[in-house]
Amino acid sequence: MAFHAVPSLKRKMFSQFGFVSAFSLGRGGRNLTAFPSRQKCGTRRHQHVKAVLRPNIAVVGGGHGGISVALRLMTLPWTRLTKPTVTLIDRKDRFTFLPMLYELALGQVERWEVAPKFTDLLADSSIKFVQGNVENLDLASGAVEGTLMGEKGSPEFRVPFDRLVLALGVQPGGIDKVPGAKEYAIPFYGLQDAFSLKERIASLRKNSSPSKVVNIVVVGGSFCGVELASCLAEDFGSAASVMVVEPSDRLLAQGTDFNRRISEKSLVANGAVTLYRSRVAEITKDKVVIEKLDGGTANIVRYPSDLVLWTAGTEASSALPNFDVPLGERGLIATDSLLQVKEHENRIFALGDSASVDIESKYNGTAQVAVQQAEYAAWNTWASLMGKPKLQYRYAHLGEMMVLGAKNATVTTSVGLELDGGAAWAARRLAYLARMPTDRHRARVAASWAANPLLSGMGDLVKESRKYRTNNI
Repeated sequence: MAFHAVPSLKRKMFSQFGFVSAFSLGRGGRNLTAFPSRQKCGTRRHQHVKAVLRPNIAVVGGGHGGISVALRLMTLPWTRLTKPTVTLIDRKDRFTFLPMLYELALGQVERWEVAPKFTDLLADSSIKFVQGNVENLDLASGAVEGTLMGEKGSPEFRVPFDRLVLALGVQPGGIDKVPGAKEYAIPFYGLQDAFSLKERIASLRKNSSPSKVVNIVVVGGSFCGVELASCLAEDFGSAASVMVVEPSDRLLAQGTDFNRRISEKSLVANGAVTLYRSRVAEITKDKVVIEKLDGGTANIVRYPSDLVLWTAGTEASSALPNFDVPLGERGLIATDSLLQVKEHENRIFALGDSASVDIESKYNGTAQVAVQQAEYAAWNTWASLMGKPKLQYRYAHLGEMMVLGAKNATVTTSVGLELDGGAAWAARRLAYLARMPTDRHRARVAASWAANPLLSGMGDLVKESRKYRTNNI
């Protein structure tokens, strides 16, 4: 849930890849985004097909990938007769800007800034929004079926489609396999998790005393786990003991050496401890049982805990087996390099955390990948309806960002730029501001941040510009 990156106002063509590049974001996906250009990457063979008139496009899932697809679809070159009806379907009533859940949990931003209502986001578009739980895909007749959320009597809904885009996301992984984890650990994957953590922090502060240290355990040394641990350790200071439990011998397995080094430095500076080669075996109301693997010998150690946060991976949505679509690796939707669902080519597309794309990448499952895939999924959906060539998905890794405290972050890019501290924090904030879903929401958030004296540190971006470390640009 780290970086997530920086949309540039002017897109630069990477002609060797056929991409139009711009900074973007990622959840668990800390990267920049690349947009497919119209000049290259098309399929070699293409048979002209008549355009579908006034098609219905259903997008299931309103995360980073889903809302990006819906909004992008509306910008493509439809004619008056081919302009589609786009319907976005999600169980929740709010879009969640996942990279800033940390700030929300710690009270540094407002809910509306990072979790605006879908109806507000889409107010200036013709996109329809349905808040409902999808229970069935009627592939024979082409319809998404389910139950509306928040309605008296829970009436059913049925949304017809000529094209379907699945962006369902994932759910916390492994939490049901550790005794006591579901009862006593707080996962950190969505808006409600951030509020649960915020309430727990408030309760711990209310009941704290100078003589009692708050014991916080973070399960998992991924981007999310490290960011949480560093932010909480800084926020609580000497009033808390923060520990990260990581089964491997290093943090940030997918991260850069620079981010790993700065993150470890931040954890140590804030008094946090990391247990390597360890796993959580059980969680109780006030203790965490940890199995330490040292030299092939398992040692069981019990640590006191007042707060346990679960960031140890994800797994496929439990709803996927209910849909009549082929599943691939790890139970995710099987897709080809055009993001088409196998056995349903040219009709159903899938992207983001819920899709198992043929092209392997260690960055799969991150929000920044979902945002990049959204560009291709939107284009290929348009192409399938207009009888135009599709584009093969090609990932372009452009960098990473992490937040490590109230005014501390790291930034790395694929061209060698490495930045940390206040300047990186300001750059990260500016990047996220630029990556807000719509111009209207971006303007509202910008005005709110500009009026907030707590965000005066944005000036660090200029004041510390001389501290930028650039290699091989």
